[in-house]
Amino acid sequence: MVLSGSIAAGLAGGYLALNGLPDFLQSDEYTGTGETRRATLEDGSTVDLDADTAFALEFDNQVRGINLQRGRAFFDVAADPRPFRVRADGGIITALGTRFSVHLWDGSTTIAVEEHAVTVQSAGLGEVRLEEGERISFGNGAPGTVEPFDAYIETAWLRGKLIFEDRPLRQVLADVNRYRSGTIQVTSDRLLDMRVSGIFDISNPDGVLEAIENTLPVRSTHVTRYLVVLRPV
Repeated sequence: MVLSGSIAAGLAGGYLALNGLPDFLQSDEYTGTGETRRATLEDGSTVDLDADTAFALEFDNQVRGINLQRGRAFFDVAADPRPFRVRADGGIITALGTRFSVHLWDGSTTIAVEEHAVTVQSAGLGEVRLEEGERISFGNGAPGTVEPFDAYIETAWLRGKLIFEDRPLRQVLADVNRYRSGTIQVTSDRLLDMRVSGIFDISNPDGVLEAIENTLPVRSTHVTRYLVVLRPV
């Protein structure tokens, strides 16, 4: 009887500890730094995972569900009587026969619809319908307004490219850190609002750093192979 109690306690402790496990141990699909790939789901839908992305499947007889835990994913949804829904940081995205992307970054969520439409539900938004060519961002100060977007730029990572058009450096560095081992740090917060434009290959993330040095009053120091520090000139 004591042994049974010990086993039960151990199982309970193990269950509770799951909340502290890394995302990749709680996910069905994930990618590491610099890795992108496509996953084909049981219903024939495909999910393209950007670097450093993880999701868990929540499929049953009633619904096709995905819990996007981190990163960015592009969904091409197959026809099926069951609704296709993505949970992402407090929001629920329901596909209406569509191709769309969901991006989790710095506490905000961005949904962009390339084809057909989706509905988006969250505590702060209520329910919003997005049509083809529209996107919305919410959370962490994002405005939560529907706006048009350039699909060629938004999906550039699917073609092995990063395209920045007047993007703040803070966002650019967040993207680059997904493809580069280690981290890039800055010595002054005022650098983070500087604007960056350009087209880069995701297989050469250091090319972005070179371009930043050539176009902005910024210099980089490679402290180690994995740590780069940017400082104002």
